[in-house]
Amino acid sequence: MIKEISFEEIYDTWETHLWKNRQSEIEPINGMMFMGGWDSSVLEKYKPVFFAYIQDHKIIGVNSGFQTSPCAFRSRGVYVLEEYRGYGIGERLIRAVTEYAHDNTSADIVWSIPRKEALYTYNRAGYHRIGPFFDEEMEFGPNCYAYTEITNVK
Repeated sequence: MIKEISFEEIYDTWETHLWKNRQSEIEPINGMMFMGGWDSSVLEKYKPVFFAYIQDHKIIGVNSGFQTSPCAFRSRGVYVLEEYRGYGIGERLIRAVTEYAHDNTSADIVWSIPRKEALYTYNRAGYHRIGPFFDEEMEFGPNCYAYTEITNVK
């Protein structure tokens, strides 16, 4: 079951699994923009949303999202415990963020910067890679930009 959770509840999974040994601080939201650039005003303008896939009272997977501009929403931090991969949980968590953006924002697209090994899951959720893979300014790469149009949601 997918449930909306808090930053405090998602933090442990991010710190322990997704971004293990991360050098930079893990924040609930950042100002990274679609296809490059940075806008720190995002931190004041928009609030993030956090989701968990919960089974038997245990967090199996997580994802979050937040608006980055009036027309764009970001999916960030998807992770599924290794022993639960291959069951579509990551895809469902990505779709939960996309559906949230569709139902609650003015965004036209939802975008992400998936790692190379996660791109398949994003593709299954309707996202398309745009541009090459890159490592610059990324602690855990290679990554690429990927997006889906909100109209693809329903």
